[in-house]
Amino acid sequence: MNGSFLTNTSTEGLQPLGTAPQRSYELVSDTVRDACGEAAAALFAEPVPTQYGDRFDWYATVDGQAVPLASLEDPEPAREVLSGLVAKVKDVADELMASKLAEKQRLGEALANALEIPDEDAIFVIESADGAPPQPVLVNWAWSKDAQVAVRGVLTGMDTRAPAQRPGYVPPPAAAAAVPLASGVGAAAVAGVSAFWWWLVWLGWLLLALLIAAVIYLMIEPCALRISWLPNTCAQVEEIPDTLYEERLLLEDQITQVQKEIHIKDRLCQPDFALLPIPDPDAVVPPETGVQPSLPIDPEVDDRADRAGAQRGDLSFTLIWEGSDDLDLHTTCPAGDTLFFLDKAACNGVMDLDMNGFQVVPDPVENTYFTDPLPGDYRVRVNLYRQRDGDAPRSFTLQIREGDRVTTQKGTVSVGAENWQYTYRYGGK
Repeated sequence: MNGSFLTNTSTEGLQPLGTAPQRSYELVSDTVRDACGEAAAALFAEPVPTQYGDRFDWYATVDGQAVPLASLEDPEPAREVLSGLVAKVKDVADELMASKLAEKQRLGEALANALEIPDEDAIFVIESADGAPPQPVLVNWAWSKDAQVAVRGVLTGMDTRAPAQRPGYVPPPAAAAAVPLASGVGAAAVAGVSAFWWWLVWLGWLLLALLIAAVIYLMIEPCALRISWLPNTCAQVEEIPDTLYEERLLLEDQITQVQKEIHIKDRLCQPDFALLPIPDPDAVVPPETGVQPSLPIDPEVDDRADRAGAQRGDLSFTLIWEGSDDLDLHTTCPAGDTLFFLDKAACNGVMDLDMNGFQVVPDPVENTYFTDPLPGDYRVRVNLYRQRDGDAPRSFTLQIREGDRVTTQKGTVSVGAENWQYTYRYGGK
């Protein structure tokens, strides 16, 4: 952590926006830095939670003297810089949310939430001694006041562009011309409407009374009240003679005896089974249709995972590939929850390794492990999120480890093609 300390704030009276992964400082700052540059990334201060997590220390990523925006004698230069940076980040957020991919839509939502602050007290300005433009810095970003109707738009309201130039602008409809009414006609109309509404009120009460009467009528159980003039009155039901009850018991005994005899006859009827020839032990049995056989174990998977510090569970999924491309591992458990780079903990599982997103490494590996996993089908999906090494398809190796049992699969992914998928059935402990 570099830069200077700004302030310490409390979460009391504030409400977070979005999920915890969407409020990740690394996710927001790295995405803005790649899309808009270092100055836009420095707009967001780095939060450091205190011991109990109810307060945050905020640090700027640039050096200099930090003062609140409201304390400046002439805040307009800083406001102009802030307006330009907010417009850049907002354009990137709108572009991501317009994508058809769910991952990009969530990333765009994270950037849009990051542009929300409780009030202008969350805006600081760092003035440089060498005459450089002032650097605005935000604290309490992605938080709003905990009110029944939250006020949003503290930063987006600083966008100085004309409304017609903003993405998604819809012109307001033309106002309808007012039609003047004579005072006498208006008074008569109001009086007529008032009398009409009184008739509607009385009619409503009458309909309600009729509805209640109908419900009570239908709720009377047939034959519950044996009064001749009441509705649903039934005659007295005669009791069943004891002789009929005895005949019923006798018939039930006869049926039971017949069922026993049928069961004995069925056991005595033994069909003749033809003996099948003994199969040739040297014959090659092809794999079943639709089942992908496991490939030989690749020791590079365990070596690379161990060097990266991967954790092992009762069930682990490890993905490796070569080069600087960004491949993403998605694992869906039997409960329907999916673990990936924006949701790394669910269904007794944790995704502890996610590489080549913003920082490229020479030996990338991604890993997801489950402790006490649910039995059922685990669906694995691999997609090429970002391609940096040419246009050729990217090969990868997937290893599934269930205790001492290891399953290895290989595949390729490319831009524009469907995601590679594989289903692994876990039978439980």
